[in-house]
Amino acid sequence: MKSTHLIINNIAQCLVLNTMLMATARAQPVAIVYVAEKQEERRSTQFTLTEWLRIKERMKLMDVWLAMFSTPEKDRFSPELRVSANILQGQFHRTDSLKSSAKGQDQTAQIFLTNLISGTIGLKSLNIDLGATYKTQNLTSSSTSGDLASFQLNQTRDIVAGNLRILGDHIQDTSLVLSYGSFHSSGLQIGLTESAPNSLQGSYLSAALEVYITSGLGLTGSMSKMEADTAESSLESVNVELSTLHYGAFVAISLLRIQYEIVEEKSLHWQNSTPINTQFKGHSLGLSLMF
Repeated sequence: MKSTHLIINNIAQCLVLNTMLMATARAQPVAIVYVAEKQEERRSTQFTLTEWLRIKERMKLMDVWLAMFSTPEKDRFSPELRVSANILQGQFHRTDSLKSSAKGQDQTAQIFLTNLISGTIGLKSLNIDLGATYKTQNLTSSSTSGDLASFQLNQTRDIVAGNLRILGDHIQDTSLVLSYGSFHSSGLQIGLTESAPNSLQGSYLSAALEVYITSGLGLTGSMSKMEADTAESSLESVNVELSTLHYGAFVAISLLRIQYEIVEEKSLHWQNSTPINTQFKGHSLGLSLMF
């Protein structure tokens, strides 16, 4: 009787132990799944700098795509015009220490066909607008010294160029304008003899940057290069290379703009294989109207 009771007790202990082992086996994968799911949930809502940069880059690409292929409802074709006039004053310097002070003026007319592409055919052009420039400049010497006293400088330069504005939504916005065209210069050239050509023409290339610091104050800078290989009525062979640098500031009041710039121009004249370097340094003050 006592042995029977012992056997029953052992069987009960085995059943309890087996039940506990089975419960533990079932609980183990449940715990693993719980931990994995919890970690995945926390990872999906975790803020990291890498994830923020990735989302930002993806949104930028989406914005570019929408800008290129969405309907430009807010864009409309709006031609813009800028006219400006400046007074120039400065001094010519030659490498042989000869110099001549000069003064003059220039007038410029610029037109931009703003939103020509996006406003007509509905294709976004990423702030790229076409335009044109016409500029005329006249310089006259007011006093001379040395060998330059033998003539009076009277030089006129005309520039016609096409423009490509690749930054800026309109004419009164921060912008970068690339220009390519031709120039024609007439009148006696500083550094050339009387038998040299009095009319030169060639290619013109420039880049101009305008940065608005505030809505009424900004900075300007431009660089240009001109090369002339042809001349009219020449008795000597002449090749001319010119480069200009303008930089300054402006104040804008509605459609009116007052600008001041430092002007530097360097020219290299090759006359019968003889180089003649001339440099003009001065400043300009003028007004512009934006329409």
